[in-house]
Amino acid sequence: MPLLMLKRFQDAGHHVIALIGGATGFIGDPGFKATERNLNDTKSIQTWTEQLGCQITELLQAVLSEPLQLVNYADWLLPKVKQETW
Repeated sequence: MPLLMLKRFQDAGHHVIALIGGATGFIGDPGFKATERNLNDTKSIQTWTEQLGCQITELLQAVLSEPLQLVNYADWLLPKVKQETW
């Protein structure tokens, strides 16, 4: 549904940006349990975001009249976290 909305926004004249949540992937899925979340490793997150980017591009690039811009949330958030942690 969100990908369809990107297409509709572009049809209405907007520049579309697909946001991939690479930073939020680090905290894992709680699975609706009362236990602590398991942290995911950097390699897994990178693989998942690359795969998502490929899938989104394959689905939308053929139907979009303008190029699709993919943005990974981790590119923005992680440098700030590292900076504050050190």
